[in-house]
Amino acid sequence: MEQRTSSRLAIAGLVLLLPASVIVIPGLAQSLLGFRRINDVLDAVFADPVFSFTKAIIHPGIVLGGVTFALGLNAIAVFRFRFDAQETSIVSTILLKGRLLNMLVIVGRCLLLATMFIYAVVENIPC
Repeated sequence: MEQRTSSRLAIAGLVLLLPASVIVIPGLAQSLLGFRRINDVLDAVFADPVFSFTKAIIHPGIVLGGVTFALGLNAIAVFRFRFDAQETSIVSTILLKGRLLNMLVIVGRCLLLATMFIYAVVENIPC
């Protein structure tokens, strides 16, 4: 039962990472590999009035909120916190459960957020 729940959280986390991936991966493909075609296709899709709903997908609140919420969901499946009271102190323990899919979502979230942060810093540094 618990394994099924962690798999569902991982799938939900992957879905929440999609809007950030739609922005970051084509940008990296263009910047690092020179594949401009992917960004041209995305520009055409976002400009087409038939696909006007796609503009809501790349809203900053959706992108950053999805990345943050994906971390929260998968951290629930991976981390366990325990607090024990002893004589005059409180002892805390952090347990890390080895659930591969949930950990991959957390790593993917960290990579996406780091990429967006580096882009924001580098793009806004005056030359």
